[in-house]
Amino acid sequence: RLITDTPTSKIRSAAQGFVELFGRAKMLEGEPILSPLSRQACCWWQYSIERRVRTGKNSHWSTVESGRSEGVFALLDGTGQALIDPIGAEVSGSKKKVWYGSSRRPADIAPGLSLFGGRYRYTERVLSNGSDLYAMGKLQSQTAAGEFDLKQAVGDKLKQWKKNQTNLLAKFDANGDGEICVKEWQQARAAAQAEVENEYAHLIEQEPIHLISHPKQGLPYLLSSKPPQKLATRYLWRTIAGAIGFLVCGAAGTWIASVRQFI
Repeated sequence: RLITDTPTSKIRSAAQGFVELFGRAKMLEGEPILSPLSRQACCWWQYSIERRVRTGKNSHWSTVESGRSEGVFALLDGTGQALIDPIGAEVSGSKKKVWYGSSRRPADIAPGLSLFGGRYRYTERVLSNGSDLYAMGKLQSQTAAGEFDLKQAVGDKLKQWKKNQTNLLAKFDANGDGEICVKEWQQARAAAQAEVENEYAHLIEQEPIHLISHPKQGLPYLLSSKPPQKLATRYLWRTIAGAIGFLVCGAAGTWIASVRQFI
């Protein structure tokens, strides 16, 4: 219901707080995010390595290693860019690969999709660069200027100028006596304030930085390559299956309890 009832926002006009966004996943510049098993460049990954354990005539898979990516990537929707912090997110709709091998780590860089064979089973899920990306979480935006304190900024600028007395005297020692008098210091302060205001105006013009992260207050944090309509349908069927399972288990439990009364 939350997915269905929450309108999809655009990054440029989205309100701060709990939002729903839909666009495309994008890798950030710099060192790429590589999936640990197939070494594929991607926006996000999750993997597990399982070993076949035999107990008598039976066997089962036991997880020996697993992990998931915590690297930041981006969502673009045509109006702007939002950074995605995937920590704590429930990720669905990612591409999944399963293959087998005889060593704990897969020998082949490009995994096959064989269904049988090998003591080890490798499972890897990735969100590819450029894939559709749905995000529901907490949006926080901040300008490059941040919280600006004019008085503090002017004071810092004057302290910086004082470190180079030669330049300070050259600029503001109008009478050439080798000292900065009260009137000259007022002129220096006015010049520092003008320079700080100009720098602040430049920062204000820059696009704000948007970040999507876990909303904490009991709200879901979802990332998916599926659009919201398909994702809502997926959760609906999961809910129906859970309800049917609950009713079946309840009926079975009631029947078992009634049978025991007659034993």
